[in-house]
Amino acid sequence: MSDQPQSETIRDFLPISDPVEAEKYLSESARTLSSCMFWTKDQEHVINSHICSYRMENKFFHAWTPKEFDPNEFMDSLTKQGLTGCFFSVSLTRANIFFKADYLGHDAIGLKFRFPLKIFKVQRRKDMRFTIPDGYVLKTEFQDPLNHLNNIVKKIVDVSAGGVSFMISDLEEPIFKPGLILRGLTMIVAGRKITCDAEVRHTRVPSGSSYVSGFKTGLKFTNIKAADAQHLAAYVFEESRRFLTRFL
Repeated sequence: MSDQPQSETIRDFLPISDPVEAEKYLSESARTLSSCMFWTKDQEHVINSHICSYRMENKFFHAWTPKEFDPNEFMDSLTKQGLTGCFFSVSLTRANIFFKADYLGHDAIGLKFRFPLKIFKVQRRKDMRFTIPDGYVLKTEFQDPLNHLNNIVKKIVDVSAGGVSFMISDLEEPIFKPGLILRGLTMIVAGRKITCDAEVRHTRVPSGSSYVSGFKTGLKFTNIKAADAQHLAAYVFEESRRFLTRFL
């Protein structure tokens, strides 16, 4: 079981409470023909598209209709399942936005959706993190900095394409100082073994520390292969997408 509460898992997803700001994001996505992915709650339908229009006065937007995609069949499928909405991830220059929007049918422009009631954003200035939720265990192993003949195994708290974090005890805290390089760090993520070195960037008492003892140690990968970083980024996006579906 994870030591972190599930609310930690979506802490990087910031709600957009200002309706004017929300409209600006949708307007920008249409103006720049931003790529998007939308999916149904049960994951039966996962569609890659892009936002192609936004009608502020009527509170709806269009997504491009992919080739060989049957809008009528899609509507029938939603109706049979008792669903009205789809979940969206839209890639913008300054942020990724996530929301749920009701499907209204289609016309000559594309697939038509109602303006979402709430939108979450993740800033693009940093790698998206995914906190391992309750019921899941992801581990990392690395060379013991005090005895290179031994390895240390830690349960991962959160992971991104750029780094990872885990908990250490009070006795370990003097060892894991910022700047320490951990050699031969390995982890298996979505069937892929990733090996690199990592630098300790911070060791601090975690937020909401009343529920867990010890210190949270954050690492930055120092020599990770580009393909491995891309694999981690895809894993974090996919798991975050699935998890956020429960909150939209």
